[in-house]
Amino acid sequence: MASPPPTKPPRGVKPPKETSGLLMSVIRTLSASESNEQRDRERAKLEKEYKKSDKQIEEYVSLHHEDLTQIMQAIELTCYVPTTQAQIM
Repeated sequence: MASPPPTKPPRGVKPPKETSGLLMSVIRTLSASESNEQRDRERAKLEKEYKKSDKQIEEYVSLHHEDLTQIMQAIELTCYVPTTQAQIM
């Protein structure tokens, strides 16, 4: 009995990655700003976003604490085994 062929997952819209684009935008804003007020507003905005993302990370870590612990232990074991093998040889 043959199983049906696998189907491709639907193509979804991926959120844009905010990597260097955001950093470049901040640098442009800060270098183009003529007043300290504008720089202070930009800094406050960045601090607010930083606190928001920090809170999100904390929530994710606490939500997946058990999984993260298991992964960390597995990584520690993988790093330990080659070291032990080198000591034996």
